[in-house]
Amino acid sequence: MALGVVSNEGYVMSPHIFQQGLRANAAGYSEVLETVVKFWIGKIRDGRPYIFQQDAAPSHKAQSTQEWMSDNQYDHVTPNMRPPNSPDLNLMDYYVWSIIERDTIRYPHNNIVSLKTAIVEVMTEMNKNHLMQICQRFKSRIKAVTETEGGF
Repeated sequence: MALGVVSNEGYVMSPHIFQQGLRANAAGYSEVLETVVKFWIGKIRDGRPYIFQQDAAPSHKAQSTQEWMSDNQYDHVTPNMRPPNSPDLNLMDYYVWSIIERDTIRYPHNNIVSLKTAIVEVMTEMNKNHLMQICQRFKSRIKAVTETEGGF
């Protein structure tokens, strides 16, 4: 499993790849938020406000994670603020992970190190302008989901 973070200004955090076989529970996820993500966000935001969005994975929705988010993030999208199963409202789901998958499977990987290296390389070399364009389209996606009251 890999954790990826991007900003609407096209910045990409080098993905955090969880140890093989390790279950990403709330405690492990919160630890990565504290030791990796929080530092990266602080570095790129330069004191400006931001909103942190995550999907509805169990470790993301856990009460302890939500408490950590409230205590440590400037602002964040809580699980009750987003409709379930809404990939249209998550840049990572509808764009970033598909690019990573497309580009990492172009060549076979004989071992886990090769695959991890490819994931990191593809993600950190993503086109900044494409990411910013995708983020700009986000407003129209929110409007469409709002107009359909969370439907398709």
